[in-house]
Amino acid sequence: MILVTCQALGRGEVSRMSLSQEMSESTRDEKIKWLTDIVEGDGSSKESVPVLKSLLGDEDPEVRKLAVTALWDYPQPGIIDSLFQVVSQDPAHEVRSQAVVTLGGFIYQVIDRGDVADYNYDWPSINGVMPDEMLSKEDFLRVKQFLMDVFHDEAQPLDTRQAAVEAISFVRGSDVTQIIREAYASPETEMKVSAIFAMGRNRDKVWSDVLLKELKNPNAELQLEAARAAGECCVQEANSVLKRLIRSENSEVKLEAIWSLGRVGGPGSHRVLAACVSSDDADVREVAEAALHELERSGRGGK
Repeated sequence: MILVTCQALGRGEVSRMSLSQEMSESTRDEKIKWLTDIVEGDGSSKESVPVLKSLLGDEDPEVRKLAVTALWDYPQPGIIDSLFQVVSQDPAHEVRSQAVVTLGGFIYQVIDRGDVADYNYDWPSINGVMPDEMLSKEDFLRVKQFLMDVFHDEAQPLDTRQAAVEAISFVRGSDVTQIIREAYASPETEMKVSAIFAMGRNRDKVWSDVLLKELKNPNAELQLEAARAAGECCVQEANSVLKRLIRSENSEVKLEAIWSLGRVGGPGSHRVLAACVSSDDADVREVAEAALHELERSGRGGK
C-alpha cells in the first residue's frame, strides 16, 4: 500500500512528506544544523519551502530566525503573507527584524541590478529562483509599502525599523529618498548608521554631500558606514578624504576606505592602492588587490 501511494504521489511529493516528517521528529539542534546548511548555501531546494514555512511557527526563536533567513530565495505570495505575519506577531524582535531583511531580499531579486532603481519583472533566473517564482509587480509594490509602513510604525522596536529602512533602500524613488532622510535625521545613532548604510545601498548621487560630511565624523561607526557608502555611490569628490582614511588607526575604517577608493578612483588612487598591496597586513593586501583590480577595470584610476 505504501509503495502504491508513493508511486501515485510522485517523487517530489514523497520527498516533501519525508522531509516534513523528519523535521517534525528532529531535535532543536538538528533543525538548526539543517537550517544553517541551507542558509550557508548547502541543501536549499523547492521541496524545502513548505518545511521552512512550517518552521516559522517553531517554539524556538533561533529556529524561526533561521527559517526566515533560509526563505530569502523564495519570494512566493504565500511566503510574503507569512513573513508579514511574522513581522506583526512574532514574540522575538530578532525574528521580526530578520523577516524584514528577507522581505528586502525579495525586492532585491526583482530590481535591475545595473541601476538599483526600477522594478524589472523580466529579469532572468537569479540564484536558482526562476522568473515564475519571482514577485509579480503587485506583490513587489505591496512588499515595498509594507516595509515603508514598518519604518513609520514607532511601536516597532528600533532594530526592526532599522532593518526596514535598509531593506527598502534597494529601490530608488522620492518616497524611499524621504524615508532615508527621515532615518538620517533620527536622534538615535543606530538609526543614523542604518540611514548611511541605506544611502550606499541606494547608490544615488543625491547622497554625496551627506557622505562627504560623514566621512569626517569623529564617530567611527558613522565614519565607517560613510566610507563604504561613498564607494557604493562612486562619490568622486571623496577621493582625498578616502586617501587620508587609509592611514586611519581604525582597521575597519582603513579597509573600507581602501575598498571605496577602488570604486571612486581619481588622482593618486592607483599609487596609493599599489602601496597598500605591499602592506605587511594580510587583510590590507587582500582588500587592496581587489580594489586595484576594480580601479583598473573601471579606468577611473589616476596615477
